[in-house]
Amino acid sequence: MPAKDKLKVTKPSAQEFTTRDAILEERRRCATDFAYFAEKYCKIRNKDGEPVPFKLNRVQRDLLAMIERQWASDRGYVRIVVLKARQQGFSTFMQAYSYWWLKHRSTKQAFVVANLKKVSEALFTMLQYTHKMMPEKMRPKLSKGSVRQMVFSDLDTSIEVDTAGAEDLGRGRTLNLAWLSEVAFWQESTAQKNLQSIIVACPKKKNSIVIVESTANGVSGAYYDLYHRAPGNGFEQFFSPWFYSEDYTDEDYGPDFGVDSTPGELTIEEKELMAEHGLTLGQINWRRGEMLRAETHEDFMREFPATPQDAFQNSGSPLFSPVHLETLRKAAVNPVKRLHYNEADDVFEERKDRQGDLTLFEEPVKGKVYYIGADVAQGTGRGDYSIAQILDEDRRQVGIYRSNKIDPWFYGQVLNRLGRMFNTAEIIIEVNAVGHTAKSRLSREFHYPNLYLRVRDEKVSDEYTDNIGFDTNRKTKPLIISRLQDAVKKGNIIVNCPVTLDEMRTFIRTDAGGLEASPGAHDDTVMALAMANFIHKGKREPLPLDLIEESFLPAY
Repeated sequence: MPAKDKLKVTKPSAQEFTTRDAILEERRRCATDFAYFAEKYCKIRNKDGEPVPFKLNRVQRDLLAMIERQWASDRGYVRIVVLKARQQGFSTFMQAYSYWWLKHRSTKQAFVVANLKKVSEALFTMLQYTHKMMPEKMRPKLSKGSVRQMVFSDLDTSIEVDTAGAEDLGRGRTLNLAWLSEVAFWQESTAQKNLQSIIVACPKKKNSIVIVESTANGVSGAYYDLYHRAPGNGFEQFFSPWFYSEDYTDEDYGPDFGVDSTPGELTIEEKELMAEHGLTLGQINWRRGEMLRAETHEDFMREFPATPQDAFQNSGSPLFSPVHLETLRKAAVNPVKRLHYNEADDVFEERKDRQGDLTLFEEPVKGKVYYIGADVAQGTGRGDYSIAQILDEDRRQVGIYRSNKIDPWFYGQVLNRLGRMFNTAEIIIEVNAVGHTAKSRLSREFHYPNLYLRVRDEKVSDEYTDNIGFDTNRKTKPLIISRLQDAVKKGNIIVNCPVTLDEMRTFIRTDAGGLEASPGAHDDTVMALAMANFIHKGKREPLPLDLIEESFLPAY
């Protein structure tokens, strides 16, 4: 920074506080105007290491506006989950805001958690610096705390800075403010428990604050779930794209930069960014430089996203584009019924509590053609689910059966009723491991007439019962997943179930090339949907009515 542009730092003179009324008036303004307090009393170090007033940038002002709006709302407390680009000043804002908030309140407890020890130590150092640079008349009395704790004895207020990793960070605490930094990079084994315990430790009462912030890091995990479940989980999303940072521009470019038919001609992507977000050539030039320094294009998009979709689409290796999945989510319809299987009467029926393992987005229509993809689990009440995905002739998901408490033998009976309920739909059932049990009962006991037969050497084996079902292996799995990818990309499939869409978001290609759910996530709904899509033939004539028992229609 040139010397002439440096901000001159002067501490408030003693004359400003010569009278009690002057002190009280200043304190009142500081207590109600954080931006004023920050610029006048908080000091940060510039690139030369010199103290300068903390003046809020655009991103910090926008976040402050959201905080104040939530404060002023009827509920009166703050819950925000932040998705950000790198180095936009959130740590600086956090420590100054936390200090200001505690300084003007009594009997409050604040907790700041960072992803790494060195980061938490740096944050605590920033807090200490803010306190040190405060004018004596404005500085609360500091008593001795722990290694990373500040205690204001005259206010009975404290702030503690810790590092994520240990289990149950929030257990036994009652907090009023929690600022959780880079949560997407918290230790995976404890991130969900720690995040939840800290949120619970900060009751939803007036003036309480919980702010969770991070750059993106994959399409699963505690932070990913918290961000994508907002606002249904009580949090409000805050996104700050890279171009909101004033420093992210490079004006050192030639007169022909960005001009057509020159070496500096803009790419289609750059032109779209300029048109959509109003970017300058300086910002595009900066972006080019950063992309050259990044290891991969995906790394740049994750750390400097222009949209939330950029951040998560390019974090990790998701198989299904978040952009396309978001389109599906917006077009999804609500369930029309939830049904429970009554074994005694061999029928699906509604219960008074409207709960059930079968969710219908459209009731069966006589004469329509349906396809069912069935994935089979152990039914222990833990782990994987038995899934039946139901597609109609237009590739619309009209229903889903989902249970982790049904054993494979009983599941064969449920599939028999489900298939006949949907006009004797063609059923493709995975026969790996326990799938053989469900398949055997479905075919041999119930003699279900419309089961998928896998092909061997391009011919259907004469012993068709041995070839019923789908064998998922390293050759067939990529095939059905790629077909589902293609259907999603082209908009040829409608998915209504939010669980299915969530599992599609967390379905990834591993570093070893495997296709599976992200750690801690499930992929049962994805596999069942992929199988149903695999056998889908489009509209065709239904089976002869003599194969469909009239008693199955329209009653269940």
